[in-house]
Amino acid sequence: MINLEDDRETSSFLKELKFKQLFGAYLNGDDKLAYTSDSRHWFDLSLISAYGREEADRLKLLNRRTYQELIFDGLGLGFCGERYYLPPPLSTGLQGDVAISCTAGPVWPMKKWAYYDELKNELELGG
Repeated sequence: MINLEDDRETSSFLKELKFKQLFGAYLNGDDKLAYTSDSRHWFDLSLISAYGREEADRLKLLNRRTYQELIFDGLGLGFCGERYYLPPPLSTGLQGDVAISCTAGPVWPMKKWAYYDELKNELELGG
């Protein structure tokens, strides 16, 4: 089971599931959010960091590893910049506008992506 969410609701739901191994956040015996040691490189930078918010923010600022590197390494896998594999989309009959939010909040300011304009242009070209 992989749980990358750092909220109580998701972590409490884990108690209803059966799995052999957990990677990520969970509710500990004191009913507090905690995370597995193999996921520490990701969660040490999060709101539930064992080091507290101030240290998590400092670690985020120093971090130069990508999301993929942090998660793959924690799972014992390597990430070498492989392209995403996306299966062909299923036809759903859905149509309409696409909203793009190019902002990042104060919790994760590094999530501000540099390619929103390119994405917008590509989507517009695709109709």
